[in-house]
Amino acid sequence: MSAPLYTLQPRALTVLFGDLENQALNETHVLPGPPGSLLERENAGGFRFYARQYNDADGKKREQYVAEPIGQPASDAAAAVMRTRLVELLHAIAW
Repeated sequence: MSAPLYTLQPRALTVLFGDLENQALNETHVLPGPPGSLLERENAGGFRFYARQYNDADGKKREQYVAEPIGQPASDAAAAVMRTRLVELLHAIAW
């Protein structure tokens, strides 16, 4: 006799999976790693930009470019959107 192809799961787990699935399907862009933080960076030429810093699966610090240059309305708006997203992710993890 072979093992069943599926097993019934508790209702709470089914509901949780459905919520997770809906959230994933509604995401437009998935961020790698944990939320991390938004930083203002400056390169060797003095050009200032926004970056997101987080730790990858191996615990190494990584940075992801967000927007440039600091002080421009479009860049500052992109940074504000990222800041809001990071806060929302932190709250989602904390529940």
